[in-house]
Amino acid sequence: MSNGDEFYQPPGQQFEPGDVFVRMPFFSLKYPLSYWRMRQNDPASATLLDRGHSDPRPDTDSPKTSLDLQTVMLLSHGCEVDRVLRQEPPVRRHWLGAPIRPLRDCGDRTQERLRARTQPNGFYLPPSQFIGNEELYVDLRKITPITCQYFLDTNRLASLTQQAQKSLFAQLGVFFSGYALYLGPFNCPKCGTEIDASQFRLESVDEPHIE
Repeated sequence: MSNGDEFYQPPGQQFEPGDVFVRMPFFSLKYPLSYWRMRQNDPASATLLDRGHSDPRPDTDSPKTSLDLQTVMLLSHGCEVDRVLRQEPPVRRHWLGAPIRPLRDCGDRTQERLRARTQPNGFYLPPSQFIGNEELYVDLRKITPITCQYFLDTNRLASLTQQAQKSLFAQLGVFFSGYALYLGPFNCPKCGTEIDASQFRLESVDEPHIE
């Protein structure tokens, strides 16, 4: 699928995987970790300590992190999303998100692979009026848990159509396992009979979280 106008749709009432959020707080920790430690004689200021990530530290130390407001795609399973919306406190739960980057930032060969959907660690997003008429991609290398309340407080730019959502799920399967997932009809390589892979889908069981 390459037609952007068929790839996106306006956000619906329900939050779903593939929803695009703008100006989402996105945190990043660098290696090795550095920590901020409050000064005993001046609680309003802190000292930056460059120490190894395994060094013992007081509970009052805070790791140094960077924060950017980025465009992010929601990647958590629909059941995880629904569970929080129905009953669980969003300030204590996390959904998975990944940043959306301009395709032009990649090299020419990587751009070609992303468009052809043969680059495992990225999901190509065709240009459309919904996302600013620019080629983009979801950087699956940067999947990060983000507190659910941030998603609830952030503006949704667009949602994926059902067919585009299936493409996302297939790409996630390749990224995590290396195996392509057939989420639509395909022909048996031996007899040629058409097989509808959706008939073999197992629904997720709604189980409580284990603290």
